[in-house]
Amino acid sequence: QALRQYLPQRQLIPNQFFVFPENEKPNAKLMVLRNKPLAKRGDRRTVYEPGHLRPVDCNRLKTYMENIWGKGRQFDVRQLIALELITDPDVGAVVLAGRAGSGKTSVAFTSGLLQVLCDRDGFGKYRNMIIAKTQEMGGGKEYEHETLPGNMLEKNLPFYQPYISILEETDMLEPFESLITREEQVRATVAPRHLLFRESSPLAKRVFARAEPFLKILPLGYLRGVNVTGLMLVDEAQNAPVGIIKALVTRITEGGKLVLFGDMHDQIDRAGYSPEYNGLVIPLSMWYGKDFFGVAPLNKNYRSAASRDAADWVREVI
Repeated sequence: QALRQYLPQRQLIPNQFFVFPENEKPNAKLMVLRNKPLAKRGDRRTVYEPGHLRPVDCNRLKTYMENIWGKGRQFDVRQLIALELITDPDVGAVVLAGRAGSGKTSVAFTSGLLQVLCDRDGFGKYRNMIIAKTQEMGGGKEYEHETLPGNMLEKNLPFYQPYISILEETDMLEPFESLITREEQVRATVAPRHLLFRESSPLAKRVFARAEPFLKILPLGYLRGVNVTGLMLVDEAQNAPVGIIKALVTRITEGGKLVLFGDMHDQIDRAGYSPEYNGLVIPLSMWYGKDFFGVAPLNKNYRSAASRDAADWVREVI
């Protein structure tokens, strides 16, 4: 009855979601509906037809994410919407915009990694995942990794810390370095098992025997001219140079997916940027309402009461 009264008054937007009842607590019993466009794949491109309201299988999404998080992780409805968009092969571009502590990085990183290791049907959808991150360190300063000793893995180690912290909270059994290098000396120290699977699992054997890296983490400046043929995440996209964002959004190929996430209000560090002008504004302004695009606003800080109070104070005072 609520839908009958609401829908005639406005035009539906592709990949628009409706939640009944309006309860954003984790693990709440909800009915989530999505206006999902119908994608028909041709020889060269995908053609979209007007969609219909379809129920989102939240239980399937939670079960899918248990492969990496186990049964203890809870997801609120906005995070489930983000998972629905990131794991949907018909959506080529996704924006996660939200406050600090809302789970943007953990949701995007773990769901993306799981699609590399194990898709919904048990097979990896993408061969690898590229994580592009801005070199902003805060205060407008850039991280100059070229002046540091060591190889590329050692030079970029400060970039990896957020993802290492996320994996330490999951049920993954394999070291983070082995996902990047897959070198013999690293693989020799890794037990032949992965995630929640038994040692005899075909997935565990395939993961252990694979020599190609699963992850590639690169500074944004290295991505000019790179096509998005697989899965690419752009972390801290609100601080990304506009020129690089313009180049990236034009290089998504058929079957590729670009996921951009960041905080457009409290975590803008680049000089000259504002909530009205930053790296996330371009895809939001250009693709909003398109069939291949989805946006998930994450607005609740789950870290701690102190973190929430500090974020509120920063937003009001600074």
